[in-house]
Amino acid sequence: MKRVVIAWPGYTGYLGPCFKALAELCELRVYVEPSSYEQRFDASSMAGVEFRRVDAADCAKVVDEVRAFAPDLSLICGWGTPLARALARAVIPGRKVLDFDMPWEWSVRKLLARWVLWPHLRHFDAAFVPGRRCGRYARWL
Repeated sequence: MKRVVIAWPGYTGYLGPCFKALAELCELRVYVEPSSYEQRFDASSMAGVEFRRVDAADCAKVVDEVRAFAPDLSLICGWGTPLARALARAVIPGRKVLDFDMPWEWSVRKLLARWVLWPHLRHFDAAFVPGRRCGRYARWL
């Protein structure tokens, strides 16, 4: 059975059912970081899923746990949280996939991101994006 790690910023109501469905297909570990846009956390929606809430101070410990778990795939959401940055930099077995949903648009911020984010992005094998415009931006980055 494949081993999968997911690092996600914040918890929203749809995540529990999504992670539960995925846990039926693979050996799954989920790490959720607190976030300002997070909805009220209802742990019952994560029943049956091996998950843990992570504070910035726990990042090094989580990296060690992930290494020991030896995932086939690590899905890391974004680049703006301490855990996402720590897991991106860490040498972890398996492939690393970056998940993000920023679409392409002409702006100075988006143009500069290619160079500002390179120290983070260079550690990933692939990107998972929700649509064509995001895919265009991912390829450009």
